[in-house]
Amino acid sequence: DWFPVVPPATSMCSHQANAHRLRKESKKSLLFLGGRWRMFTGTHWSATEGERAAWEFIAWLPKRIEAELPALVKDIEEAVWAVMQIGGDDAKEHLKQCREALKHRIAWKVSCEMRVHQAATEAMARALFSVPVERIGADPYLWNCANGAVDLRTGQLRPHRRSDLMIQCSPVAFDPAAQAPRFERFLGEVFEATPDV
Repeated sequence: DWFPVVPPATSMCSHQANAHRLRKESKKSLLFLGGRWRMFTGTHWSATEGERAAWEFIAWLPKRIEAELPALVKDIEEAVWAVMQIGGDDAKEHLKQCREALKHRIAWKVSCEMRVHQAATEAMARALFSVPVERIGADPYLWNCANGAVDLRTGQLRPHRRSDLMIQCSPVAFDPAAQAPRFERFLGEVFEATPDV
């Protein structure tokens, strides 16, 4: 897979867990590429869109964590039922762990509103979402244009691909039937002595 691997977090209350939340939310459309956050626009990896998307996600992180709380409450409800129906030390210990998990997640949600945690989450995500600069547009024979990527070896147009890691896109659409008489005349004048060029 061309996308960077984000190692699993051992705690849902960590900057690494936040990086996982970012990966899940962005659906492989956000990378730290060439020293900048970039978002895949459908044609290329845009730094303008990427910076905005990364920080917007981080700013909304407390709300995303809050959305996880109902599942923890459900765990507590099930643990209470187990204590009432089954009893025993194991069920009571499980209930205690569920309550602690909820308490920690609420505290983590609140702490993620602080700038220091937002900066730490961004730094962790930057490291985990980083792609080496030499991978950017690594195929020198691809021309990224408005309607796809042209393989300059074959002249064939194909759909845009995230994995090409293109950071620029020509606004011009490729038209294989396009004529360029002025350019061809220019080439004829420049290479008059060597017409087979």
